[in-house]
Amino acid sequence: MNPGTALHHVRTLVEAGFLAAEEGRPGRRGTVEIPYRATGLSWETDFTGQGSLMIRTFLDEIGQHDLDEVRMVRMGFKLSPERLDEMRSRIVDIALEYHRTPDDAGEAHGFFLALHAEEPAARKAEELPDHARRGLRVQDPGSA
Repeated sequence: MNPGTALHHVRTLVEAGFLAAEEGRPGRRGTVEIPYRATGLSWETDFTGQGSLMIRTFLDEIGQHDLDEVRMVRMGFKLSPERLDEMRSRIVDIALEYHRTPDDAGEAHGFFLALHAEEPAARKAEELPDHARRGLRVQDPGSA
């Protein structure tokens, strides 16, 4: 990657709070190296904002793996609004518990969850975005 492009992306991640600059250290030829560390911030978004980026990132990440090693679950639920809120809250609490207490001896893993209504509002096919016409159904992962 072009160093200028990489720096642009690093600065964007710093501005968004995903990376934090550490104290500079001497580099080669009199330069100063600025190491960055991950802040542990995770992200949620609605599909109308950066949700499509989240889906593409997830697909890129699993595309780099042997799909036999990727564990996925797809199921439906029939829940009252109160139980749906409880489920969302419990899922987020569990994910945050493991995120906040990493096992330094363990391997890095990713987690992606998209909770959506089973039957989306009826729309004409020509009104649907490209991903929906291809069969990806996504609704407001930020509210999960």
